[in-house]
Amino acid sequence: RLSTAMSVFSIGIFLGAGFANVFGGAVVLMVGNDLSWTLPVVGALRPWQAIFILVGAPGLLIALLMRTVPEPVRHVARRVSPEADRTELATFLRAHWKTLGAVTLGVSFFAAVNNGLAGWLPTFFNRTYGWTAARAGLVAGVLTMTVGVAGAIFSGWWADRLRARGVADANLIVFIVGSVAMGLLAAIFPLMPTGASAAAVLALVNFPAAFPFGVVAAAITEITPNRLRAQVSALFLFVLSLIGSALGPTAVALLTDYVFHDDASLRYSLSIVAIAGHVCATGCMIAARRGYRALRAS
Repeated sequence: RLSTAMSVFSIGIFLGAGFANVFGGAVVLMVGNDLSWTLPVVGALRPWQAIFILVGAPGLLIALLMRTVPEPVRHVARRVSPEADRTELATFLRAHWKTLGAVTLGVSFFAAVNNGLAGWLPTFFNRTYGWTAARAGLVAGVLTMTVGVAGAIFSGWWADRLRARGVADANLIVFIVGSVAMGLLAAIFPLMPTGASAAAVLALVNFPAAFPFGVVAAAITEITPNRLRAQVSALFLFVLSLIGSALGPTAVALLTDYVFHDDASLRYSLSIVAIAGHVCATGCMIAARRGYRALRAS
């Protein structure tokens, strides 16, 4: 049930993104343009700076809750020597870099499309259909917190069900299905004739958009020796964050400014990034299947 557990864990991504869209506007309105705060050491705060304080402060309290989470018992004792650990990590990465790299790049391209859409969604609805940012944020946030969460839980359940039937690379298959489905839907939704029809297709986009993060995290765990999982997972998350957060939104901007030279063409940039990103994501994961099955069998 590892994929289900990791997928349930991953719903935090979608709950957080949804809350940011829905309640971000409320925080801005609460702070207003005339609010003047003065804090010790920090000094006077502008309204936009106060927003960072209001949004970030609860995270400090949540972080303290981690003190209540016990460290899981490791089934294989760690090596005593840090040098031996580093040597084993390097040996593992050299031996399996093609499979690990393909899996990591695959989910990174998927995340790049997700972040590209999320980053430009309010602007897209405003430029294309005349929606306000608040309206677009509300629609996007509600869909992310509902349909997105359902997609994440379903993908983990489906992967574990396939595994129970003897499908060795079930996690990658679920990813590939999700990537193909989202690639098609995300390419279509910006081209819809009305805001309502675009929002309807966006609702469908949110379901497969949540497929990869739990099942791929489980896949990395399954093929990595227990004593190396923290380090390999850290490298995986580093690349995922670097590529996924930067590539998608930037690619949309570059296409709009330097290819189309027209702000109103944002819809076409979103569609192109969705197609290109998911072709790359799907290709990477297909390339990883053979090596992944071999690692699971070893």
